[in-house]
Amino acid sequence: MTSKKYLCVANPFSGVTRKKELLEQLQSWFAMEQAELDVHFTESAGHAIQLGQHLDISDYQGLCVLGGDGTVREFIDGLMHRPSPPTVPLGVLPGGTGNSLHKTIGSDKLRDAAERILRGQQKPLDLMRVTTGDKTIHCINLVGWGAIAQIALLAEKMRWM
Repeated sequence: MTSKKYLCVANPFSGVTRKKELLEQLQSWFAMEQAELDVHFTESAGHAIQLGQHLDISDYQGLCVLGGDGTVREFIDGLMHRPSPPTVPLGVLPGGTGNSLHKTIGSDKLRDAAERILRGQQKPLDLMRVTTGDKTIHCINLVGWGAIAQIALLAEKMRWM
């Protein structure tokens, strides 16, 4: 019987690795610690925002995101758009292409990140809220506009390469 339950939002399209294999490893590691990993896959760009806003997280000891910086940003944005933002810890599991956030906080190796989550190790991060017109977004890694934003948009279009 599992004593801890974690929700994991996974982006099957991020990065260059196979998420099915990563998830099998993760579920095995969590099971060894008598922990359950309940996985919800994103289906398209922006879907992690919807999951963050609407998934019932009341039965979970922790939340996890398996993906890259964009998936993490979307999920956090969704969580912050709830009527009451949650206080459940959020863990990030590297599964993107660059994993900039993961490297910044020292969780760019899957096993290390999973162990930190399972041990309940927490690290405070600044949360940024950007409002422009009637739109508000939240992020924890960086905010870019102008040239950097245009480069990110172009890179997204070239993901097929």
